[in-house]
Amino acid sequence: MSSADQASSNAVATGLIEALLVETDKQDELWKKIEPLLGIESKKYVYEWNKFCGIEEEELNPPNSAANSPDE
Repeated sequence: MSSADQASSNAVATGLIEALLVETDKQDELWKKIEPLLGIESKKYVYEWNKFCGIEEEELNPPNSAANSPDE
């Protein structure tokens, strides 16, 4: 997301990502469809947010892992 007002842009993007995480919390199949569409910065945010929320390390996919790469 780009904007002349970077702070507003960051707030909107963060809110959107957090809303996606809440909505897909119990819907793994839906998250698997959404995650490949995210850019690397969004994936980094998701990873850090999940760590902050206490998600078990083995459940996390680091942003650069094969689990987060689109199928080729």
